[in-house]
Amino acid sequence: MENILRNYDYEVKSMGNSEHLLLYKEKYFRIGSTIYNILKKAKVSKTIEDLAYEIDIKEFTTSKLIEIINNNIIPIFNKEYGNTQNQFIKNYWWTGELLASKYTTYLARPFKFFFRELFPYVFIVLLVLNAFIFFGNTNTIFSNTQNCEILQIIIVYFLLFIILLIHELGHIAASASENLSPKSIGFGFYFFMPMMFVNLTDAWVLSKSARVKINLAGITMQMVINMVLYICLLFVPNIFIIGIINKLMLVNTIIILLNLIPFFKFDGYWILSDLSRIPNLLIESNKRVMSYFVKRSPFKPINELSISQTQNIFLTIYTALRLVFLVMMITVVFMFIIYNIIKSSYFIMSLSDMELSVNSVIDILKHIVLFVFVFIICKKYILAIYQLIRKKQKNKSNGYQFVK
Repeated sequence: MENILRNYDYEVKSMGNSEHLLLYKEKYFRIGSTIYNILKKAKVSKTIEDLAYEIDIKEFTTSKLIEIINNNIIPIFNKEYGNTQNQFIKNYWWTGELLASKYTTYLARPFKFFFRELFPYVFIVLLVLNAFIFFGNTNTIFSNTQNCEILQIIIVYFLLFIILLIHELGHIAASASENLSPKSIGFGFYFFMPMMFVNLTDAWVLSKSARVKINLAGITMQMVINMVLYICLLFVPNIFIIGIINKLMLVNTIIILLNLIPFFKFDGYWILSDLSRIPNLLIESNKRVMSYFVKRSPFKPINELSISQTQNIFLTIYTALRLVFLVMMITVVFMFIIYNIIKSSYFIMSLSDMELSVNSVIDILKHIVLFVFVFIICKKYILAIYQLIRKKQKNKSNGYQFVK
C-alpha cells in the first residue's frame, strides 16, 4: 500500500525531553513520540508496510498504523489553513509591511548585547529601576502642563511609532541571538492606535527559556527607553519638552503593563503559555469555560491535549482569573460609554451658550473624537456578541448540547 504521507510537505523536529514539533504550512504542532517516529520514518518509506517495519514497535501492526495515520495525522494535513500572518492581523483596520527583513537585521544589531547570557539579570535590574523611576516620580509623570497640552499629545502620538518600532526590534534582536532567521516588521492601525508586529512562529523550535527571552525582549527595550527618557529629564530645562517626556514615559509604561496582561494575546500571554507548557492557552481556557455550561459528544476528540495534574490546576486558576478580568473590563467599558454619552448630552445642550473661541473648538473636537470612539466600541461589542450567538448555534448542530 502506498505511503500517502510522502505526498505532504512537512518537517518534524525533536526538542528533547519527549517534546516534538510538526511544521506544516507555516504552523507548528506539538506531537507525541509515536507520531514523531511515524512522520520521521515516512520520509524514506515508500509503502505503509515498509513504514510499519521501520517503526519496529512491538504489537504495532500495519492496520494499527493505518488507523493512526487516518485518525491523527491526515486530519492535520487536510485542515484548511489560511495565511498565519493574515489570521494574526485580521482585526486590524489597515496593515502593511513596514520594514523588510534585511533592514530589520541591521537595525536590531545594536540591541543584541542585551540578550546574551546575562539577560535574566539585565531584565531584573531594568525592572527594578523602572519601578523606582515610576513610583518615585508619579506626581511629575502625571502632571499636566496646561499650555500647549494638545500639541504635546500630538507629538507623543507620533513618537509612539518609534517606541513600537524599537519594541519589535527587541524581539528580532533576541531571536537573532538564538540564530533564528530575521523577520519583517508589519504595521497597522487598531482603532486609532498604531500597532506593529513580527511573525515569531519559528521560535517554537527553541527551548522554553529562549522563547520566554524572545517574548520579554520587546518589554525590555521599552524599559531601556524609559531609562533614557528619565536621564533626559535630568538635563532638559524646557518645560514644554519636559511635558512631552513625562507623557511619553506614562504612555510607554502603560504599554508595558498592557503587554504583560496574560489575558490578551500580547507578550505576557505567550510567556505564560511557554512557562505552563500549554500551547493555545486561550483556546484551552475557552474549552474549560464551555465545559461548565455545555456537554460534548461522548466520543473523545481527535488530538485532544493531554495535560498533567499541575497544568490542570493552573488552567483552572487561569480561567477563573480571566473570567474575573473580563467581567471587570466589560464593566469599565460599559461605565465609560454611559459616562461619555451623558457628558456629551450635557455638552450638546450647552452649545447654544458657548462662545466661539480656540478653546471651545478644541472642546468640540474632543467630544467628536470621544463620540466616534464610543460608537466604534459599541459596534465592535455588538458584532462580537452576534458572532458568539452564531457560533453557539453552529456548535449545537455539531454535537454540542446544553446541560439541562
